[in-house]
Amino acid sequence: MLTDEASLIHEPTDDDAWQESMALYWCDPAAGVGGALAFGGWANRGQAITWYGVFDSSRGVGFQRTRPPFPLAPGDRAATSIGCGGLRFERDAEGRLSVRAEDEETGTLLELELEDFYPMSPWPHANAAALASQASGHLEASGQATGRLVLDGRDIEVRPLYHRDGSWGPRTTQPMTAYSWSVGSCGPSLSWSALVLNIAGLPALETAFVAIDGELVPATSVRTLVTVDHDALTVRSWSTIVGLPDGSALDVDASPVGHLFDHRAWPDVVATDTIARARASVGGQTYEGFAGLNRIVNPRLGTGVPSSYLGGSATDGIFRT
Repeated sequence: MLTDEASLIHEPTDDDAWQESMALYWCDPAAGVGGALAFGGWANRGQAITWYGVFDSSRGVGFQRTRPPFPLAPGDRAATSIGCGGLRFERDAEGRLSVRAEDEETGTLLELELEDFYPMSPWPHANAAALASQASGHLEASGQATGRLVLDGRDIEVRPLYHRDGSWGPRTTQPMTAYSWSVGSCGPSLSWSALVLNIAGLPALETAFVAIDGELVPATSVRTLVTVDHDALTVRSWSTIVGLPDGSALDVDASPVGHLFDHRAWPDVVATDTIARARASVGGQTYEGFAGLNRIVNPRLGTGVPSSYLGGSATDGIFRT
């Protein structure tokens, strides 16, 4: 299935807080490589932020960089191209979507051609207040990609599974105290997205969907249980349990292979991204694939930056584990 967006961008309102963002989590379990990237652009402010991290577990090497607000460039928003600061999604004339992420300082480069397993889709609780405060529009999909990763002098051919999203609309800066987004895919037969979100002053939110053979099934309950190391940040394992309307459940057990760290100065937040091999079961069937966990535990609202991160690095640039 090719990507089905009529346009990669949406028309902004006149709200100063209106933004458009995209994120991608990916992993090639056979090659032991993976990563995460995200960017957001505030069209009316002319500002953008980016986050980009990759790893090669076979060599114990990774790269990560967070860029604070910088100016949007004139070509950063177009119907067939959206991006900023070295990160860009593009769609060609045949509808194929690709992503390119480059860090000029280190030469780290990711090039992927994406093919979704199912149409970009919203969460079941899309109108909840907590989601609306972050973006009034939000869609997600999982799929298969092909491409290459250049990291620390090595050029690696990859064929990863991925999960991606796109959001647009006003985004407030209300303090986010706790957040867990568990995503993943085992191929065309099974993918998932499960969110638990706590924002100061708003009701807590749990929402999820499971894509089974391309059909989206809304969740009736969501739990993500995490085991962390003594730094209280490094995720050593996690399980996600998604209840389904027929009384069954999706059970995901994730074994991490890569750890990335993201400190955003604006809005203040400290986050970890963990990429894992996953074993998932639903309806009596068991599948193998990948999982990603974007996690925020933020009682100090990003103002106290950890001095260490056992799984990876708490600083930008090339790192070794």
